[in-house]
Amino acid sequence: MTSIRITEPRSKLSVTALLLPEKAPENVAFLGAYLGRPRIIPGIHAMWTGPE
Repeated sequence: MTSIRITEPRSKLSVTALLLPEKAPENVAFLGAYLGRPRIIPGIHAMWTGPE
């Protein structure tokens, strides 16, 4: 089973995401290549993106 851990450093919130290569092989391959080195990726909380 393949998984990735995503962490928000300020709040220390962390989540483990399960990757399913048998269902989405291209997505898993892309993420593996993209996340092959540490990255800092900014995010915007949903409360700032408007109504859901």
